[in-house]
Amino acid sequence: METLIDIVKNKADRKFDNNNREMYDRPLLYNIYIAEGADLETGIDVYVGKTLEVDENDNEIYPEDVQKLCLEFCYACQTFQDVIDLEYKQKTSATYAEVIKCLNYYSEKDDFFDL
Repeated sequence: METLIDIVKNKADRKFDNNNREMYDRPLLYNIYIAEGADLETGIDVYVGKTLEVDENDNEIYPEDVQKLCLEFCYACQTFQDVIDLEYKQKTSATYAEVIKCLNYYSEKDDFFDL
């Protein structure tokens, strides 16, 4: 978990143009999956994988490796990035525990937590 937070904090999972504006790049999109019933916490293993697909009946189709590992969806990369970006903007010295608290808050309330 902490490694992923560092990658997102440093924006290493994104592409930028010459004016330092973030660019949309489909191959860089990912979802975050965790063990069924788990909550985000320090030290937890998360799986970063392909995004979900949706069929013509609006059924979510999980990537095959996610299904095999019995994982569940946790976050889409854009939302994960938004939460982490905001928290480090509010508090540049935020701890992993504080960032994870903000992620869990957003997951539960669909709202940002102010540090």
